Amino acid sequence: MKLSEIKINPNNPQKFTDLSKLENSIKEFPKMMELRPLVVDNNNMVLGGNKRLVCLKNLGYKEIPDTWVKSAQELTEAEQKRFIIADNVGFGEWDWEVLSDWDEPLKEWGLDIKVFDGDSEVGWNPDKTDEAELGDGINELVGYGLQSFWKDITNNNCPVFEYQIELPMQGKTNLVRQKYSRTNLESIQRVVKTYMRDGDYFLESCVGWATFSSVAKYFGFSGVGTDIWDVSLAHCKQQLAMIKTDASVDIKYGDAMNLPFDNDTFDFVYCNPPFMDEEKYSGSDNDIATNNDEEFAEKFIKLMQENYRVLKSDNLCVITINDKREKGILIPLQSKVIEWGIKAGFKLWDFVIAEVLSQKIRLRKKDYELRRTVKCHEYVIVFKKL
Repeated sequence: MKLSEIKINPNNPQKFTDLSKLENSIKEFPKMMELRPLVVDNNNMVLGGNKRLVCLKNLGYKEIPDTWVKSAQELTEAEQKRFIIADNVGFGEWDWEVLSDWDEPLKEWGLDIKVFDGDSEVGWNPDKTDEAELGDGINELVGYGLQSFWKDITNNNCPVFEYQIELPMQGKTNLVRQKYSRTNLESIQRVVKTYMRDGDYFLESCVGWATFSSVAKYFGFSGVGTDIWDVSLAHCKQQLAMIKTDASVDIKYGDAMNLPFDNDTFDFVYCNPPFMDEEKYSGSDNDIATNNDEEFAEKFIKLMQENYRVLKSDNLCVITINDKREKGILIPLQSKVIEWGIKAGFKLWDFVIAEVLSQKIRLRKKDYELRRTVKCHEYVIVFKKL
C-alpha cells in the first residue's frame, strides 16, 4: 500500500514528541509493523499508528506490505474512539486539549483527563480554553490563542505537511543533519493566519524551499517567490505543483538586494534569509550568506530596504530568523535584524518566539557542561511600513 494514500488523523489525541526511539525500533525491527500494524478507517484515516506512519515516512518508505495495515471500517465512530485509547494507553503523551472535546467515558477507559476551567493550569498554549471563556472566535480564525509564545508546534499540525517533497542534500556528508532546514510548517501557518488578510498578494523573498509560499498557496493566497539559486528555484516549482488550489504562485529569479519589482507592488512580504553562513547556498557573490559580520549587515540592510520599497504602505513584512553561535559566543541576530529593519524605514510591529525542535538537542549534555541551554527557538519579527 502506498504511504501517500494513508492520512494522518487531524484529531489525533496524542502529541508528536520525540519519535527517535520508535523510528530506530522500526528501522532495526521492521517486522514489528506486522505485530502492531497501522489501523485505518474506510477512508484510510489512521485510527491507530499516527506516530508509526510519521516514522515510516521519515525512514523513506513509499510503500509498505499490506500486512502492515489493518482496516477497522466496521467499527462505529464511538468504537473507533475507544480503539484509539486502547491502542495508545502507555505510549507517549496525551493531548488533553483534543481529548477535552470527546464526550466519552475516558476515566472508565483508564484515562484521568485533566479538566480545563478557570482554575486549571493550561500551560503555554491554552488554545481552546480562552475560546470557551471569551467566545471571540479567535481560535477558529487563526487556529491558536494568539499568544506571542508559540510552543508545542509541529509540522504535522499543518495540512501542507502531507504535500512536502524531500529537500535536497547538502554537499558535505559529515554533518549530523545532511538535509537543508526549513521553518516549521505550523509556525508558517500561524504567520499566514495571523498576519495576512483575504486578497493579500505576497512576495516571498529568499524563497528557499517555498515553505511559506506552499502554505500561503494552500490557504488561497497568490504571490511571487524569488531566489538566485537554481537548485532552490527548481525545488520550489516542484513543491508548489503539489499544492492544488486556485491560487497562483510564480517562482522567478530575483536578487533580494535588488528586487525586479516596482515600488508598492505587494500587500505582504515574507523572508526567511540565511543565518549568516549556517547553511551553504548558491555561493554567488550576491548570496547573502556569509560569515563576515560587516558584510552580512550591509547585505541585510539592502535586503530590508528592498522589502520596504516593494511593500505597499500600511502593510506588514515578516522575517523569521534564528540565533547563531560563533566559537561558542551567542550572536543575537534578532536584535540586529530589528535594528536593520528600522534603519531601512520600517517600524517594529510584533515579535514572537517560536519553538524549534533543534537538530542539536542530542548535544544537551555538552551544553550543560558549558553552562548554557540548547537553542530550540526562532524569532518571528514583524515590521510595518507606515
